[in-house]
Amino acid sequence: MTNYQVCYYRELENQRASRDPKLTLDLVDIAHAAVSETLQTGGPRSAFYNQLRAFLTGKQDLIWKGDGPGIGRELRRSYSNIHGRFFARAYLEKCEGVSNLIPIEGNHFRFADYVVRLRDGQKGDMPDWVGWDSSGLVVAEAKGTYAEGNWWNAFYGGNSLPQCLRTAKEQVKRVQIDNKNGIASDFEFMGWSVASRWATETRWATKKKSFEPWLAAISQGLGTQPPTGTGDARDNIILALQRAAFSRIVYGLGYSDENTIGEIGSSAADPPTDFDARRDAWRRVNIEEAPPIKGLSAVLFDGAFIPVESNNELDFFRDRDIKNDQVWLVTVLAEALDATECDRVLEERETSQSLDHLSRNGLAIANVKKARFANKE
Repeated sequence: MTNYQVCYYRELENQRASRDPKLTLDLVDIAHAAVSETLQTGGPRSAFYNQLRAFLTGKQDLIWKGDGPGIGRELRRSYSNIHGRFFARAYLEKCEGVSNLIPIEGNHFRFADYVVRLRDGQKGDMPDWVGWDSSGLVVAEAKGTYAEGNWWNAFYGGNSLPQCLRTAKEQVKRVQIDNKNGIASDFEFMGWSVASRWATETRWATKKKSFEPWLAAISQGLGTQPPTGTGDARDNIILALQRAAFSRIVYGLGYSDENTIGEIGSSAADPPTDFDARRDAWRRVNIEEAPPIKGLSAVLFDGAFIPVESNNELDFFRDRDIKNDQVWLVTVLAEALDATECDRVLEERETSQSLDHLSRNGLAIANVKKARFANKE
């Protein structure tokens, strides 16, 4: 079983959206988001697909086994936070068309010529990401919670929003985006708050309505100045995000000698001076039941991304795909690498998805058993 359902609420620009009671979440979407997130953050490296299958019941609703992952408050909170980021990224990329999400680090976060910072007089935690969609800049915050409560009444009965969503909205509202030259530009952006409420077997059996699985997403338009003026201004922001995102991905997959993480005096999002697309290592990959792809590939195995360039290397990992623990081939696509190296905005490409494959936003994952490198380019 790869599809699970959660109760769903979506509110745009402070206007109640029409009621859509259920949202289907595909484990492959979550796996893709988990790979993207760990490549960007350097966190625990897992496609999360195998974890989900181990932690979830076989019910159609998304319900964790027992009391949910982790024992003790701190560990459960850690799992909840990490899972919340994976689910929120998957939702934003799949359902809201958000791309180039990069993690915000610190209260004055720079990506190329731009800065995400706390508004004057504001204090508190920063949101999780800055990115882009077809309408412009995006700032997003993810939450995960086990808190009890009837969310139907919160959204449709006139009650106040769940605490986690109120907190998320405040985090998004307290920031602004400026040029890094110190002038307060306050560029417009769409602020997204995405919360997942987890259901567990134990609580489901006793108080079903108060512990239903939920995903709720609320957007709000913020900022005062459009990041336009000239056609180049918009493209410059997209290119800055794109370069930051794919520099981190190439680094995370093991194809870059540049230390773009933790350098003294630089933001974690700062790309190398010259983006190296590593064209010499591009390989064409044929995937069962999916169109062929081309780019830089690595296998996600035993908590590490290991670059691979031949079928002999793939065969090594194919033989270790045991006990149904899926091993993933991760490929950053050639068109994304080429666009980033040539300072060209990556054109939107239709998502390609099958049971064991997903290609979205310039990154593809595939079951290693279903992938082979082409013999000829």
